[in-house]
Amino acid sequence: MIHAPFTLAAKCAPEPALLSAIAKAGITAVEIYTDGRILAKPSAAIRACRAFDLRYAVHAPVFAHDLPGLINVCKALDAEVCVLHTIYFEDEWKAIARAFSKLKTRPCVENSATVLEPSRYMRRYGFGLCLDLEHLELEIHGVFEEEWLRAVALASHVHATAYAPHSTRWHSHLHHDPRHSRRLLDLLFKAGYRGMVVSEARIQQQTFGEFRRLKTFVDRWRMAHENR
Repeated sequence: MIHAPFTLAAKCAPEPALLSAIAKAGITAVEIYTDGRILAKPSAAIRACRAFDLRYAVHAPVFAHDLPGLINVCKALDAEVCVLHTIYFEDEWKAIARAFSKLKTRPCVENSATVLEPSRYMRRYGFGLCLDLEHLELEIHGVFEEEWLRAVALASHVHATAYAPHSTRWHSHLHHDPRHSRRLLDLLFKAGYRGMVVSEARIQQQTFGEFRRLKTFVDRWRMAHENR
């Protein structure tokens, strides 16, 4: 059994074919993408996810707000984390905090423009930080190790890709830039991170072959790390 300092996760819509590909690849955790359409009739998403023995996180819609539907999905899947963007009005934030106080699911606010962006919600409501490493690299135009370690130490959930400044690897799996991604994983380990690391990839890379290569890449990093 390979020691796992964190849990590798993939991200996809709650569709049986995608979830099946992830499970067959040996990945044990998934962050489910949602939108207004999915949350309007959440039973289909819940049924699809429950067919697989996976750990779940849920990503709230970026361009919609359906709190009852979101809570329904998080509760039904026993989701560990729910990722939120800073799109809500103050009264909506208060309602979100009240609703999640009754669940095991931890709300985590994702950084978009700046890593400091979620801090007000973390302080006011006790929410966690979803640290998006691609967004962080865009913010500071690279990997500034000292600053990264401070940010990772606060994170409850991590999004990662193979993107590096000036590359075209937006939302691509970690194995698409092995050297850069190994450095990211090293920094997560150095910071003592223990949550999910979600490899965010565009729909074209959400295939069994890609998920399998992702799992193999991370397993090899772990083995190399243990042999140091």
